[in-house]
Amino acid sequence: SASETPFSMHAFSHMMNTKLSSSNYLVWREQMLLVLAFHKLSDQIDDSVSPPPDTVTTADKTCPNPDAAIWTTNDLKAVLLIKSSLTEEAAAEVLGLTTTRQI
Repeated sequence: SASETPFSMHAFSHMMNTKLSSSNYLVWREQMLLVLAFHKLSDQIDDSVSPPPDTVTTADKTCPNPDAAIWTTNDLKAVLLIKSSLTEEAAAEVLGLTTTRQI
């Protein structure tokens, strides 16, 4: 898990020296892809993997899906990393967006 890595998410947010602006998208994108991959959060932005259903049914009983809870936690981590790397102008463009894929 990401907590087993030598750098916490908090440390990464301080190490990211490139904030997204209108003129540096490619540099910012490369940085973010590396950070997300390091934290094993690439699935959050990859359209080839769908979020798991919120519930699962086994033996005619519907229960919360633990995989969905993990997915949601990972998505929040990715959202925090991405939003922490935005300039104020870029952050204004994603107001109200709550998932990594929306952003």
